[in-house]
Amino acid sequence: VNEAILAYENGVVTLHSRVRVRVSRKMADGTVKSAGVRVILSDGVTVNRGGYLKAEGGNVESEDDESLSFGLMTEGAETVTVNGEAELSGGSVTLTGIETDMSQTLYMKGSRGIFTENIVVGSGGKLTATGGKVTVSGESDKGIYAVSAGMGVGASLDIAEGAVVTANGGEAGLAEQVSGNAISMGVYFRLAGSGSQINPMGAVSASGDEASATLNIDGKLTATGGPAKCPDGGELIVSAGVGYHGDGGQSLAIGETGDVTAKGGSAEGDGSISAGVYGFNMCVSKGGHVIADASDAEAEVRAALFLYGAETEETALTLPDAYRWRTSADAAFTASGTEPYEFSADHAYVEIAPVSVAAESVTVEP
Repeated sequence: VNEAILAYENGVVTLHSRVRVRVSRKMADGTVKSAGVRVILSDGVTVNRGGYLKAEGGNVESEDDESLSFGLMTEGAETVTVNGEAELSGGSVTLTGIETDMSQTLYMKGSRGIFTENIVVGSGGKLTATGGKVTVSGESDKGIYAVSAGMGVGASLDIAEGAVVTANGGEAGLAEQVSGNAISMGVYFRLAGSGSQINPMGAVSASGDEASATLNIDGKLTATGGPAKCPDGGELIVSAGVGYHGDGGQSLAIGETGDVTAKGGSAEGDGSISAGVYGFNMCVSKGGHVIADASDAEAEVRAALFLYGAETEETALTLPDAYRWRTSADAAFTASGTEPYEFSADHAYVEIAPVSVAAESVTVEP
């Protein structure tokens, strides 16, 4: 099958039972795409409660700029909703002989488990998304992007209480003599202006001055970045559990029942960064639990929380008063009434949690 259009013109794809499909083709615009499920011009995709979807992108080997592999890809579709269970994985992407300049869609190069505008995982839903290995070789200093991500999101990700989401980035590598961007993230936001929409050609169209992305977590999210490699150095070499690239404002909100583990993987090259959470303003509600960890990674910079707001002295991290925290997995949590956690990009591990701490004294009156 060259291509499967599952829904179009305001249609809705609803998956009740076990479905497994895989398609790939070279598109009319010259791009090479492989997608387990590719949905065009639809209001959305829904995996109902009790339904199960497994979608795998095929492996792609090409000399073309735009070589992509996705488990589930939507173009012009607003929202993917998972109330049942979905396992989505991108295949490997190998590009050779790259010589061209960066275009507006070049950031899409690579592999994603899922790529869409909005993702909603309902209570009881389970989503596992994994990016494949991405390798780019040739000779170029034109801003190449090699990106592997479990989840590629354009605007929002909402994880309801009782939902479980696992997102893993694969290896993203640029060979020697290729300069550019090597990015591996479990959850990856890519923004390009307010009201960004993914159009049928795969580009991002924008209106307004700024874009915004929100990640609201009331359930459980485990996000892990894979290896990011650029031996000759690059513009951006990042491995992160949760992160973004592009202009605009982003916010990561962990609710009272939210549970997040974000781990950065190893990153190789000059200026390489490994981070649990990269580039977000983060707010944790009382009751939320967060582990951000880059302590086991190899990189020039290892930061549990690499938050842009901290660099500009703006609010980057918001925590409840006298909340428990620790900067080592072996350390004791702080006791109630201590000074608030002081954000530092030098911390490779940060855990923020509603932990019971033994009382130091007891007073009885009368």
